[in-house]
Amino acid sequence: METRKSIRRRKPLLKEEAAVETCRASKRKKLLLKEAVEDKEDRLSNLPDGILHHILSLLPVKSIAKTSVLSTRWNYLWATVPCLDFSEFSMKEKRRERKREAMELIIKTVLAARHANFNIKVFRFKGQLGVTCLGDWIQQLVRHSVEELELDVVFGGRFNLPPCLFDCDSLKSLTLKTHHLNSWFQFCSYDFTRTGRGLRSLQTLILKHVRFIYNTSAALFSASSFPALKRLTLNNCIEINRLNIGCPELEGLQVERTKMNVLEISAGEKLKNLRVISSFRASKNESWVKIFAPKLETFCWENNEFPEEYSVQSFTFLKKCSICITSSCGYRSNINAAKINHAISFLSSLVSTQKLYINITNLCAAKYC
Repeated sequence: METRKSIRRRKPLLKEEAAVETCRASKRKKLLLKEAVEDKEDRLSNLPDGILHHILSLLPVKSIAKTSVLSTRWNYLWATVPCLDFSEFSMKEKRRERKREAMELIIKTVLAARHANFNIKVFRFKGQLGVTCLGDWIQQLVRHSVEELELDVVFGGRFNLPPCLFDCDSLKSLTLKTHHLNSWFQFCSYDFTRTGRGLRSLQTLILKHVRFIYNTSAALFSASSFPALKRLTLNNCIEINRLNIGCPELEGLQVERTKMNVLEISAGEKLKNLRVISSFRASKNESWVKIFAPKLETFCWENNEFPEEYSVQSFTFLKKCSICITSSCGYRSNINAAKINHAISFLSSLVSTQKLYINITNLCAAKYC
């Protein structure tokens, strides 16, 4: 049996052992925490490039750029990320010219640092830009086999699209927009149709504020030039008086504020939606409409004149049709008796539709009856 004296001697020893054990437990905990952190970092860094690229594609461009300082691996990833979205990239510079120059320098650096073997899947840009810089970008993007290109830019004057863009077999979606009144993308249709190649993989084409120069060929959007095109949008395009569309895979077509007097559509059975708004104008010399789309489901003809000659079949599968006729008293294009007859004949081909909406505003035709 222990005595009181032996117990007193043993108490300091127990305190020392407890302190040593506590120290060991603390070291063990720190070591486990360090291993856990190191193990977590290793797991993230060791992921395949494809998974890390997908993670980075969900972040804003600024956040992606910041990851380049983490390590050499992340610096490599920033230079190879396949999606480059500068559509919401904002600068703090108040002066517009300095802001534009800074943005051009950033994107120029990003494209220059990219290895030739790493393609670009998506490239988007929205903002002000110089014409020279825009041409250099497109050439570099074509070299990196870009698949989706979206440019919503403001530049002074006119910009001739480089021929290399129309030989880009990797391009699946192309959007060209400009909102400035003095800015125009120029589409050299003669050189394009003469090559005989076209955008073989393009599925979506959206053009806004585009000027078609040397438009000598009516078969611009043909099966040979756009064999895979599914969606086509023309908005405020000029000098394309004869519009001939014969893309076999086309599913949706929208033409708005694009002045023309000849419209021929022979897309085939896949065309389901057709919208023509404020585009067609009748001409005494040459004016007709020919539409072959047996499986058409939605048809919209708004704020257009009615052609004197037309060839429109009875759309058996038409579900919804919208016709809008506008005219004002005293205006030279008032609807007369002949135009009313043309409108009635044109509408007679739409009798099979399930829903027909006709909107007539300011029609001064009573005196012709």
